[in-house]
Amino acid sequence: MGLAVAGVMTLSACQPRFDAQFHIINDTHETVTVSWKGNEHSLATISPGQGTPFGFGDRCDGENGDILVAVSESGKTYTYGPGICNGKSWRIKE
Repeated sequence: MGLAVAGVMTLSACQPRFDAQFHIINDTHETVTVSWKGNEHSLATISPGQGTPFGFGDRCDGENGDILVAVSESGKTYTYGPGICNGKSWRIKE
């Protein structure tokens, strides 16, 4: 039991803090694919009710015009940004 607790504590110590990452949560009923606007390279595919963290670095000022785009399986498009700040969340909602 003690070994399991020590293992969990060790693994949790390696996880970045919440405020060191930007979080995307898919609150829709469809899987979405997330990418940067103007870039077809997918950052993540997120199932309904799931989420994923990203460490995007300093993109909070919005000066770069950074915009995230999520496209659902049925083709519905959701956008977020500019101004993508670590410690914040984008909840994709229908």
